[in-house]
Amino acid sequence: MSEYTEATETSWGSRLGSSIKGIFTGIGLFLLAIVLLFWGEGRYVKQKKAIGEAQDIAITIDAAKLDSANEGKLGVFHGDIKVNDEIVDPVFVTAPMKAWRINRKVEFYQWKEIAKSKTETKTGGKQVTTTTYSYQKDWVSSPIDSSSFKKASEHENPPYDPNIFRSETVYPEDVSFGAFVLPENKIRSISSQEKAILVSPEEIKEMPEAQDVAMASSRIAGSSIVYSFYTQPSVPAAKAVTPDTTETTTAAPDTTTAAPDTAATAKAATAATAYTPRIGDCRVTLSYDKAPEKATLLALQDGNSFKDYFSSNGRDVSYARAGIQSKEEVFASLFSSNNMMKWILRFVGLMMMFMGVKMVFEPLKVLSDVIPFFGSIADAGTSIIAWIISIPSASAIILLGMLFYRPFLAIFLGGILAVGLFFAITALRKAKRNPMLLQQKKLLLLRKNLKQPEHTL
Repeated sequence: MSEYTEATETSWGSRLGSSIKGIFTGIGLFLLAIVLLFWGEGRYVKQKKAIGEAQDIAITIDAAKLDSANEGKLGVFHGDIKVNDEIVDPVFVTAPMKAWRINRKVEFYQWKEIAKSKTETKTGGKQVTTTTYSYQKDWVSSPIDSSSFKKASEHENPPYDPNIFRSETVYPEDVSFGAFVLPENKIRSISSQEKAILVSPEEIKEMPEAQDVAMASSRIAGSSIVYSFYTQPSVPAAKAVTPDTTETTTAAPDTTTAAPDTAATAKAATAATAYTPRIGDCRVTLSYDKAPEKATLLALQDGNSFKDYFSSNGRDVSYARAGIQSKEEVFASLFSSNNMMKWILRFVGLMMMFMGVKMVFEPLKVLSDVIPFFGSIADAGTSIIAWIISIPSASAIILLGMLFYRPFLAIFLGGILAVGLFFAITALRKAKRNPMLLQQKKLLLLRKNLKQPEHTL
């Protein structure tokens, strides 16, 4: 792993100018947080109402029988899954299989640039940032553009054919769900409950030749096919693919002579064909998922298929999972997901507010950085102030959103507040009208204390 280090300096004046410009960005971020928090409360209330509406009208239906009486009704359907058609990967062709999906996973052996920075504030407010760039080789899911590397000429990643070397998933099109046919969006929504099964390279009947995809060679590496820009034992046709531990010979063994040391020969063959990845290598791995035996679906019956349910407020309420879940479990899951999203949006909104306020106060921190010790104190102080402002502000926006989107709750809380204010004002008026009554109460309390018997030693 090679490294490269560079240091950059930022003057105090430049930092101050950037922080002043950042005030406007901070204000914008704060306003966006207000919109997000308010919208998030509305989204939660609307989705909760939609789920509740669906829960009220949904019925449990056995998908084994097609009943025209349920046409257009919202149901929690339970049924058996059956894949009727066979699928294959269009590029790396195996024997057709009735799988739930075939996954082609493509990985690239690439140079990765990792940057680690350390910033130090000097007396006078100047900052020195030392960045260390390190380079390492690794398998990644998509090609890395090395042209932006600091040391690009020494760590170059080659280009690839995007039509061949990309991950892809193939789904079946004809799937029965009891007496019904599953639409495409439901097939993609339901995941297999079992671990994916690897496809052996020997099972691949057709694949691109290395030369056809601008590569020099291809070979088997474990359960994968590896294409390389370097010359290696190649596999121009699928049947020519040989495992790493098998040595290909061009002549039949001489059966009339004594056999050599087979253990030594096998060890030598393994060493000769052992695979070591090189930059630019592309690794292709196929796997498939078995179809789940049963599934649960929340949808509208549409002939012998299904369509999504939209509530009266236009919200989509749908559910598709492997296995059997009761109506209560389905809606409990939907309510739980909606509640989780509510808290995620609240957290994101709060953090946006915090960062926005922090940016507004950043010039104070930069001004204090003339003496680094004071700058550290100012940084901690502005962070505390940002939290003090952000938490009540976010809470207030959330409360306003709750009241705006829940008018009955607003009326109820408003009624309680009105009653409380009424009694408080009434009590104050009585106290003002009868000042002597309050004085008499104080005198009675004083006399009571004086009449208490003294304690003797």
